[in-house]
Amino acid sequence: MTRGRPLGVDQFQRGPSRLPKPSGSVSLEDLVRNFDEQAPSPAPDSPAKLPTQGESFDILSMELIDEPKVRPRWHYSTTDVERMALDFLRVGDGNPLNGQITPITVFAKPDGRYEVIDGLTRLKAMRSIQVTDTIKAVIKPAMSAADAYRMGFDANEARTSMSDYDRGMSFHAALEQGVFASQDEIAQSLGVNKSLISMVLKFSKLDVSLLEIIESNKTLFGSTAVDRIHALQERAGLDKAKFAATKITEGWSQQKLREYATKQLEHSSGKGRKRASSNSRPIAGVGKIKFNDKAFSVALDLTNLPADGIARMAEEVERVLLNHLSQMRDTD
Repeated sequence: MTRGRPLGVDQFQRGPSRLPKPSGSVSLEDLVRNFDEQAPSPAPDSPAKLPTQGESFDILSMELIDEPKVRPRWHYSTTDVERMALDFLRVGDGNPLNGQITPITVFAKPDGRYEVIDGLTRLKAMRSIQVTDTIKAVIKPAMSAADAYRMGFDANEARTSMSDYDRGMSFHAALEQGVFASQDEIAQSLGVNKSLISMVLKFSKLDVSLLEIIESNKTLFGSTAVDRIHALQERAGLDKAKFAATKITEGWSQQKLREYATKQLEHSSGKGRKRASSNSRPIAGVGKIKFNDKAFSVALDLTNLPADGIARMAEEVERVLLNHLSQMRDTD
């Protein structure tokens, strides 16, 4: 099946040649046995770059490297990580460290550890191979969480534009973790339109069952799609929203989603439905009775009710109500 466009528009050196002994239960032979049968995949790395002023290059123990406080690219598929691991082994002729062309970028922490700025897929891939415990890295001086996030965000967007799902979930986490204090701060730091931030943040407001549908098909769900799916969830119910999300993964166009959402939201708000008829009748000069085809109510002012008024009032209520019920029977 051919998938359609996303529903929404988006605005160094080689390491040592010695191969370390396997450190995990997965052998090198198991990982490379079928290399020749694998279809070539895009090169995982861009051309190597030399460190700039204030940076240094080193081969670090992966045990000393922490993942980012908040991942700019929110979802990393197992398939992408496995493909990059195979590329490292293929390019390095069995030595993944030689196959890693571009170092990851980290910054030094006061406790002697390092935190990833850019290159989390490379780190995950290298860890999954389990035949080396080191990785090439460009090391930057200590920096704030906001600066690290901005650098990682810019690097990811420049390499492969992220999905609105990644952006929305990551922005939400950045706000929750205190990396940024507000949407305005995100917009100013990243140069992203605030209205887009507001729309993609709706991903974080979706039920977990919807996120499960979206995550493995994230490129199909843009800011416009999530806006409509969120509206369906809130105003038409979770089942309607899940139906629409599933249909998007099966090929629904943006127009089809718009038509479905419009119909369901109009139905849930009562637009287009016939309003219940309502009538009002005076009662003995002291009040009125209001009724429609579902209910009735009586409002009376008994302040100046004459002595014989109670009987006349009761008769009038009975007469008006019986007459209304008779009319309802005749129209059924």
